Amino acid sequence: MGQGEIGRLELGFVYSAALSVLPPILVAFRERFNQVELGLQELTTEQQLLALTNKQIHLGLARPPIISNTADKYLSQELVARESLIVALPQSHRLAACEQIGLRELADEPFITFPRRSGAGHYDQIIGFCQEAGFSPKIVQEALQLQTIISLVAVGVGVALIPTSAQVLGMAGVVYRELDAPGPQLELVMVWRNDDTSPLLEAFLQVTRKCRI
Repeated sequence: MGQGEIGRLELGFVYSAALSVLPPILVAFRERFNQVELGLQELTTEQQLLALTNKQIHLGLARPPIISNTADKYLSQELVARESLIVALPQSHRLAACEQIGLRELADEPFITFPRRSGAGHYDQIIGFCQEAGFSPKIVQEALQLQTIISLVAVGVGVALIPTSAQVLGMAGVVYRELDAPGPQLELVMVWRNDDTSPLLEAFLQVTRKCRI
């Protein structure tokens, strides 16, 4: 236990982390520390901050910005991954045949997004990106889960700007297209309490640093 090779570690993560960096992190950690029991909880960034404050988890994989009354003093964060935004379109959409899409071409489209309360950083990036292109997105539906957003795209409710990693969901009726101009990079960070001196946590931090993308 003193060497971080046995015990239990509680982890929180946003759903999109499970589509990208979390699986290789877990594989690498279990190969090295196979006697450590991992507790995994899918939580929004806000829920992770609360769980960290209440000492219900040891570490979170969250989307910045990390907004908390205690974050500056009591929490540490470190970049784990960056990824771009892509467009999810219904397969029958007029732009589905394009290899790349200009964001301005979506100005009159209905948008599906996450609610701001589930991830202020991601939501604000999308709104700001659209405004830089000269329009405010017409949000017709919000959904908490990424797979729900893509399902709604598939049945024609609207279009969505989503992380590149979401393509692995491979849902029928949806096509994914790159934007023709660079957009904001979505960041994923690991967050933990400064006062947590657990060898288990330190072991997980070291493994995660080697898996960052």
